[in-house]
Amino acid sequence: MEGPGRFALYTLKALAFIHLRRDERAQAQLALVHLERLDPSGSIGWAVVAALADGLG
Repeated sequence: MEGPGRFALYTLKALAFIHLRRDERAQAQLALVHLERLDPSGSIGWAVVAALADGLG
């Protein structure tokens, strides 16, 4: 994915991270579920944020 779609994925990844930092785990998990569906290969690195969420849970 390129262009605006890729930018949207990075934005969603950042949002998931921000929710984790604010201890809003449910919202972070929801963003991660969407990222997994939209980017199953993990090309933007959302799995790193998912691993952080797993470590907090």
